[in-house]
Amino acid sequence: MDFCDDSVEFQGCDGSILIDNGPISEKLAPAHQGLQGFDVIEDAKAQFEFVCPGVVSCVDIVAIADIVCHVILST
Repeated sequence: MDFCDDSVEFQGCDGSILIDNGPISEKLAPAHQGLQGFDVIEDAKAQFEFVCPGVVSCVDIVAIADIVCHVILST
């Protein structure tokens, strides 16, 4: 399940962990060291970018992956 919460208490979006901005990247935070699958999301985004440059975000990829997983698991 994915969500975006821009309230005062929780500023940001779940997709911010996908932003690769060097040594300050959320991916590198100690609390996130067990997370996996970034390469799958980045590969999917690269394929979408090839067809539709500048249109699809990493959060879009996570949402699409969520839908695909639900479809696969419900069959």
